Amino acid sequence: MTEEGVSILAESAEFESEIDEAAAKQDSESDDPRIAARGRARLRAVGAID
Repeated sequence: MTEEGVSILAESAEFESEIDEAAAKQDSESDDPRIAARGRARLRAVGAID
């Protein structure tokens, strides 16, 4: 973030209303760290975790 603007680096984005909380929770418990991180991010987006 700078005075000129904000840059967001993401491979994809979802609206909160499109996130399946149960699937995100299952992903957050994955042994694969990338899938687990994505699951936690989706849970944060729906307010299920801090």
